[in-house]
Amino acid sequence: MTLNNSSSKWSVRIDHLPTSINYIRLAQELRLPKSRIYIPKIFKNNTPYAWINDFADEEEANEFVRQWSGAFILGQHIICVVSSPRSNQFNSPRLSQKLLASGIEPLPNQQHSSGLSTQPKIRRENSNVLITSAPSFHHSNKDQDTFQNLQKPSKLLCTDK
Repeated sequence: MTLNNSSSKWSVRIDHLPTSINYIRLAQELRLPKSRIYIPKIFKNNTPYAWINDFADEEEANEFVRQWSGAFILGQHIICVVSSPRSNQFNSPRLSQKLLASGIEPLPNQQHSSGLSTQPKIRRENSNVLITSAPSFHHSNKDQDTFQNLQKPSKLLCTDK
């Protein structure tokens, strides 16, 4: 007997979709609710595909594949492939052990700063020059000298050692 909880829903991937199709039209063609269809905006290898989600079990997903794989949608010959539930793929103890063995750890649940650096200013060795800002780069095809002039630090302070 198959468990039918929301964390173990099966999916079907449909490959070779027409580029012009959207999820509303695909739902109409497949006679499914729109909420079960996901079409990514960016395709792998420029090949449009879609996910049909929320199959209760593997048998239901396989039945969908038997019914629709090889069909034509807007003149395109589609291919359907069953995909096991994500909970089985990503939450398995075996995968967790592999990730830990490889040194990959989950990110802590903490908010990160805005990305501004709070590191102190750097002093070059063998020099009494303190750099107070990073070099600015600008490249113009019209004026090659501009690029070279802007590579220098914008402010230099001399300090005594």
